[in-house]
Amino acid sequence: MMKLYMVWDEISNSYYSEVAGVTREEDKDNAYVYDKQHAIEVLKDVLMMKRAIQKAPDIPEDLKMPANLMLKEVPIDDVPISDYIINKTWENKIRHGYPFMQ
Repeated sequence: MMKLYMVWDEISNSYYSEVAGVTREEDKDNAYVYDKQHAIEVLKDVLMMKRAIQKAPDIPEDLKMPANLMLKEVPIDDVPISDYIINKTWENKIRHGYPFMQ
């Protein structure tokens, strides 16, 4: 079975996702899950972003919070799937001739 991972900051209890090259800080239910290879890439990008924020002179000190980033394995049952995606999946199955309940 494929393992899924999220990029998690233990200190702030925030999760990080990347969408079209833009890093987003989110709560658990809105963050993306990744396979291990892609989760590592997101983790590296978030680390680079955090380092840049730490070094930026124009960022207020209270926004330069420490981070303890890690990959967090997520069971597939804990991954919320939106109604939009579920409906789109069924549309594609029906369009390609699969029986409705298969």
